[in-house]
Amino acid sequence: MPNESSCPGCHVVSISTSQPVWLARPVYGLAAPLIILVTLVTNTLVVVVLSHRHLRTPTNHILLSMAVTELMTGLSSCPWFLYYYTFGGYRTDETEGLNEFWCRFHPYFAVHLPTIFHTAAIWLTVFLAIQRYVYVCLPSLAVKHCTPKRTWHIIILIVFLAMVTEIPIMLSERNELETEEDQTRKICYSKYVYKSIPLDTFKAVVLCGRALFVHIVPCLLLILFTGCLFRTINEADRKRSVHAISLKKPAKTSCVSSNRLMAATTRMLLVVIAIFLLIEIPVALIFVFHFLVVYYRVITAADYNIVNTLLIMRNFLIILTYPLNFAIYFGMSSSFKLQFRQMFTRKVLYVASPNTGPGWRPRFSVQLIDIHKIRRPSQFLFPRKSVNESGQPLNNNHLDIPTNLDAFL
Repeated sequence: MPNESSCPGCHVVSISTSQPVWLARPVYGLAAPLIILVTLVTNTLVVVVLSHRHLRTPTNHILLSMAVTELMTGLSSCPWFLYYYTFGGYRTDETEGLNEFWCRFHPYFAVHLPTIFHTAAIWLTVFLAIQRYVYVCLPSLAVKHCTPKRTWHIIILIVFLAMVTEIPIMLSERNELETEEDQTRKICYSKYVYKSIPLDTFKAVVLCGRALFVHIVPCLLLILFTGCLFRTINEADRKRSVHAISLKKPAKTSCVSSNRLMAATTRMLLVVIAIFLLIEIPVALIFVFHFLVVYYRVITAADYNIVNTLLIMRNFLIILTYPLNFAIYFGMSSSFKLQFRQMFTRKVLYVASPNTGPGWRPRFSVQLIDIHKIRRPSQFLFPRKSVNESGQPLNNNHLDIPTNLDAFL
C-alpha cells in the first residue's frame, strides 16, 4: 500500500473517522431515507402539478426545476446512505473493508452528485428572487426579459455550470483498493492526480471557491433581493389601503385582480426564499468554519470531530426542508391547490381565467377560477370576444402592463 513518502497526495479512506458512526447512522441511516422518501412523493406531485398546461409560466418553470434538483440531491445520496448506514455496510467496512465498487464510486454518491444538484438548487433560488424582483419593481423589463424560453435557457445554464464547477474536483482524486500483506482486510485509499498543482493549493482554491460562490454570494443576493421585495410589497399594501379608502369610483376588476394575483404570488415566493435562507445561512456558516479549520488549522486535529459533527448536521439540514415547499404551494396558491385536487377527480373543479380584456394569453395564464365560486359559469365556459364601442374586435397590440404580467406569474 502506498504511503506519503512513496505516493505524495495519497491517503487512506477512513469513513468512520470522517463520519462518526454514533451520529451518522441515526441521521444518514434512519432519518435521511425517510425524509428523502417524503421528498420523493411531495416533489413528484409538485412536478406533475406545475407541468400542467395552465401552470406553465416562467416562475413555475423555476419552481419545477427547483423541485427536480432538490429531489435529485436526496436521491443521488440515498444509495450510499442505505448501503453503508441503514443496512450495516459500516460493519463490513470495519472488518473486511469496502468492496471494489463502493471504494471507487462512494465519493460520487456521498459528495459529488449531491453537491452538483444542491448547487443548482441554490442558484435557481437566487434566479427566482431576481426574476420576482424584476416582475414587481421593474415590470417594464419583465415582458421582454422574463419569457418562458429565456427562463428555460437560464435554468439549463445554471445546471450546466453546477456540473462544470464540480468536474475538476471529481477528477482530482482516484480511489483504489489494495490488500496489505499478512492481512485480510482490504484498504481503500485515495490518490491525488493533479501533479502540477500542489494538493494544499488545490484544496484551498476549491474550498474558498465553494464557500464564496455556493454559499456566501447566493446568501447575500437572496438577502438583498428578498429585502427589496418585502419593502416593495409593504409599500404597495399601504398605498392600496389608502387608495381604497379615498377612491370613490371602484377600480377596474382586471387591474385589481392582476395586482392581487401578483401580490399573492410574491408573498408565496418570499416564504419559499425565507425558509431556504433560514437553513442555508447556518449551512454556509458551517462550511466557512470548515474552510477555516482546513486551511488555517484554527483547531487541533483532535478537535476535528467537532467539524465532522457539524458537517453531518449541515448535510441533514440541506434535505430537511425539501418536503416543505409542497405544503407552501398547497397552502398559499389557489391555482396549485385547484390543479392538485383536479388530479384526483373527474369533476371539473376550475376554469382558466376568461379570455376577455387586453393582453390575455391562455398558454401562460395561471389564474385558475374555482367553478363553485362563479355566479355565471357560462361567461367563462363560453366567453365572448371583446369589442369596442363601434362593434369591432379590440386590438391586443396595446397591452396594459399589469394585465400582461398575469401571463408571467
